[in-house]
Amino acid sequence: MADFNELALHINTISHFLDEYGSGFFSKDRLSFFQKMARKLSEKARSDCDAFYVGLIGGSGVGKSTLINAIAGKDISRPSDRRPFTDKIVAYRHKEQVRGLVKLSGLFRDPDTVHENEELKPVVIFDLPDIDSVETSNRNTVTQILPHLDAVIWVASPEKYADSAFYSFVSMSLIHQKNFIFLLNKMDQLFDKEGADPYLKIKDIAGAFAFHLKQEAQLINPTLFCISSTWEFEQNHLDDFVAHEFKGFRESLASKIDAKQIRLAKRNNLIKETNNLLSLLEHDIDPQNKTRALESIQVEGEASFDFKFCESDFETLKESLAQRSIEILATRDRSVRPVVFVNTRLFLRRKKVGATQLCDLKTIIKTQTAEIAQQRFLKLERVQSEIEAAILFSTGVKYTGHGTVKVESIYNDCSNRAFEIVKGRLEKWIASRDGIAAKVARVTQCLILFLPIAIMVFKLLGLHSFSDIFQNTNWFSIPDHILGFFLSLFSVDGLVAILSMLIIQSILIIFLGLRRLKKIEKVAERNSNEVVKTLVFCLNDSIKAGFEQSLLLVDKLRNGLRKFSEIAIAFTKIVS
Repeated sequence: MADFNELALHINTISHFLDEYGSGFFSKDRLSFFQKMARKLSEKARSDCDAFYVGLIGGSGVGKSTLINAIAGKDISRPSDRRPFTDKIVAYRHKEQVRGLVKLSGLFRDPDTVHENEELKPVVIFDLPDIDSVETSNRNTVTQILPHLDAVIWVASPEKYADSAFYSFVSMSLIHQKNFIFLLNKMDQLFDKEGADPYLKIKDIAGAFAFHLKQEAQLINPTLFCISSTWEFEQNHLDDFVAHEFKGFRESLASKIDAKQIRLAKRNNLIKETNNLLSLLEHDIDPQNKTRALESIQVEGEASFDFKFCESDFETLKESLAQRSIEILATRDRSVRPVVFVNTRLFLRRKKVGATQLCDLKTIIKTQTAEIAQQRFLKLERVQSEIEAAILFSTGVKYTGHGTVKVESIYNDCSNRAFEIVKGRLEKWIASRDGIAAKVARVTQCLILFLPIAIMVFKLLGLHSFSDIFQNTNWFSIPDHILGFFLSLFSVDGLVAILSMLIIQSILIIFLGLRRLKKIEKVAERNSNEVVKTLVFCLNDSIKAGFEQSLLLVDKLRNGLRKFSEIAIAFTKIVS
């Protein structure tokens, strides 16, 4: 059997469950109600108060005040304590015992009535307002104090035992049945010498009282005594049966006042209240039906997740980026001017690519991404709404833990990431054009373009001119050879040589331009491919995150159902 520490730990587990998963199963007001119940149970489990709270509950005129005096053996219930014109609780306690229940101090009449009866030292007796009063405040007071009582003495009389309000309060009490004592008071009124046999009357009334308790309050074998508090207080034992009944009542009450029994009674009450809380939670959660509903939502949601992006969706964007990147790279190329001229003025203009800046690429990426992705994100929004509607229908709770997908924000984020990649790659390539490799490339281009000129000079001067200069080391003859070279340009052979040189030079420029442009195209193509891959990954990741966010509550609720089942099973084990 569980002790208080185990029960306290289990109640804390219930509180954590409500804090973590409660918003998915209960409305705000209902969740607050359950959390308050759990806090009160937790306070009870941690309470170090040794006082045993006994409540006297009954209708008006059933003799509660006289009963208190009979229990104490002296007149401790003063005339000012008596009702029916008060909705306050009168507390009777030993002078060394504290009343406690500070939070409920507004329900009590001050000051308490104190006594010196050592037998009742552990007990604080609460004389509660009449439950059959026309004043609703009386019933409210009883309702508020009931959860804090450890035992209840339910007092009825031959005139009041059939009152439906009495049984209503019995059934609503969460105190364990073992801590109930039922009294049929004023049995002395049945001993009329001229009337019928009093024992038959007692038997009929007690039988009817027990029947009502079983039928209307769902009690099994209630502890019932037929007494006369007046005879007991006045010590006029006019009937042995009634006197013996009061003695049995006193012994029953004394057994509950024992320290071990007090703790047992408190524990039994705590177990019953905890079990009641779990029953209420189970009723509202309805684990079996909700589990089936959530599994269905999970399956249907995953089946609808079929709108991923692929690179083929962005072929147009890939081509646009490649062409625009070629224009940027070609205009910033550090090749020799004839090659740059061929690239920018002939090939690029022929392809009708306009002047492009890096910032233009950002606009292109954002615009085309929005056009391509819009429909799929709208579909994701519809799927989210359908999942949330299904959760609302199956749980009855509207979840507001996340909003729908912010499409524009996703476009901007993914587009910015893609642009930063292409921007970084282009700037890196442009910066590399100022390095040693670029200088070597320019020197190579210059040498290649100078080759036709060298061939033309050799052709027009002839090898004998160079041989004469270097063999005879006649440096004064160089001006003569140069003058002869320029004169030969105006001859037929010179004109043919110039024309041949121009043709070869043009071919070489075009060749170098094509070669350079081909390299630029490869760089631009690699960059655009990388951008599209990044964009596809980013968009798919965003869609997946949005979809998983939609099913996040489903997973959380399913985890909550599993957790609740574990709590219920654990409670069954510790109280068995």
